[in-house]
Amino acid sequence: MEHLEGGMWYTSENSREELAGELLQKLYEVHEINYYDFFAEKWGHGSDAFKNCRLVAEELVSEKLARFSDEAHTILEISNLGRYWMLNGGYMSYLHDSEIKATKLQKQHLNEIKEELRQARLRFTQYRIVTFWWTFGFSIISFVLSIISIYLVLWYRK
Repeated sequence: MEHLEGGMWYTSENSREELAGELLQKLYEVHEINYYDFFAEKWGHGSDAFKNCRLVAEELVSEKLARFSDEAHTILEISNLGRYWMLNGGYMSYLHDSEIKATKLQKQHLNEIKEELRQARLRFTQYRIVTFWWTFGFSIISFVLSIISIYLVLWYRK
C-alpha cells in the first residue's frame, strides 16, 4: 500500500521517518556509508525507498545528524549530533524532542506577538486620551467664544 507523504511516495511499511531512522542506525554502526548502496541492498533498486533515498539522506544532512563526506554527495558520515541522538533513543526520539522544542518556540513567538500587541494597544489608548483632552479643550474654548459672542451681540444691540 502506497501513500503520499510530504509530496513523496512511500510504502506504508517504510515511512520517511523509519527510512531515516534505519539509515541513521546503519551510519551509527559503520560511521560512513554509501546510502545508495545501503538502500539498494536493503530494499532493491525498484522500491520506493530506493527512489527516495537521496531525499532521506538530504533530510538527515539538513537536520545535522549526518554530513556528506564526498563531493558527489553519495557517502554519508554520521555527525556528533547524530551519535548523540543514537545514544539517546534514535531518530524517533530526535523527532519527538524537535516537536517539543518547536511548540515551545511557537508559544514563545505568540507571547512576543501578544506583548507587541499589548504595547500597541497601550500606545493607541494613550493617543485616544490625548485626543480626548484636546477635543475637550477646544470644546471649552468654543463655548467661551460663543458666550463672548452672545454677550457682544446683546451689549452692542442696545
